[in-house]
Amino acid sequence: MVRGCVHERCTGWDDLHTYVVRELEMSAGERGCALSHIRAWRRCVDKRQPLLVIEDDAVPTKDFTEVLKQALTSLPRDADVLYLGYSQAAEWRRQSSHLAEAEYVWTTVAYMVWPEGARKLLSKLPVNQPVDNFMATLCADGDIKAYCTLPKIVHQADGWNVKSDVGHSDEAPAPGVVTSDVFHTDDKYWGCGPANPHFVCSFGFGSSDIVKSDDRYWG
Repeated sequence: MVRGCVHERCTGWDDLHTYVVRELEMSAGERGCALSHIRAWRRCVDKRQPLLVIEDDAVPTKDFTEVLKQALTSLPRDADVLYLGYSQAAEWRRQSSHLAEAEYVWTTVAYMVWPEGARKLLSKLPVNQPVDNFMATLCADGDIKAYCTLPKIVHQADGWNVKSDVGHSDEAPAPGVVTSDVFHTDDKYWGCGPANPHFVCSFGFGSSDIVKSDDRYWG
């Protein structure tokens, strides 16, 4: 289960009065994403050196190298995580010209993690919410020290949730809509179907006499 969480000091949102604490079922995509980051943290501990974690839709800015060098120069020794890409969800705890101490930030598109920070993250398993919320909650609670480059030097290739294959547990689908975020192999052939409801069909299924394996599940 995943705990719905919006920190009390979040900024830039005008609908916080509608938020309530609730239990959500993590999607398959969210669990898979979390597992990928857990593997990265374990690798960081095993290698005993800082690790740069970059997701597959990361796009570095032109000043990536320059800003990163400046941030690392002034980075405090207590840093566990340095976010290179992020969405700010709360006021900075403190900041300088190239660096800010985070209170609560979203997304894990790109960050550096240090062995001690990775050990702290692993000590708090299981990941009981989307992995970016998990990390942000540990930061807000004082369990890890997280910093952000100023400005951010990695962006996502597309806007929030655009072309993403990770289903978000806090975005409930309309009644009757298939909630699986697993793309079925049959749909790759047929082009449309219950598991890919947004694909525009150019033909109907009724004309085929081939029994599809998806139908055994979806009916």
